Amino acid sequence: MELTIKNTIEIITVLFFVITYAFSAFEKLGNWKGTVSYYEGLFKDSFVNFWIPSALGGIILLELIVLGGLLYGGYQFVQFENVDTLYFSYIISVFLLLIFLIGQRILKDYDGAKNIAIYLIFNIIGLYFLI
Repeated sequence: MELTIKNTIEIITVLFFVITYAFSAFEKLGNWKGTVSYYEGLFKDSFVNFWIPSALGGIILLELIVLGGLLYGGYQFVQFENVDTLYFSYIISVFLLLIFLIGQRILKDYDGAKNIAIYLIFNIIGLYFLI
């Protein structure tokens, strides 16, 4: 593969999200009880409080799926210039970020929602450069 500015942006966005989702998933798994307790405290006054353990399990599963897809898709992209797996990984990532955004809005954490929006914009940039 010839390295171009377009390819460099694609590789940087993949690396960014690999690092982001790897740390996020493994931090949650590494301290499961602490993570559940933390989120139960955050959402204690909301209608989603009793769903926290199962919601976290689903989120971790999605993070690991996206992480695996980004790693495999990144390999396919570099070796064969195939973007199919990366594309679907970014789509799942958008879905995951929207779940995070909903959580921030439920908490009325508008600064947190703005931070998620930054990740979402970066995700869309990654998708854009795949096309």
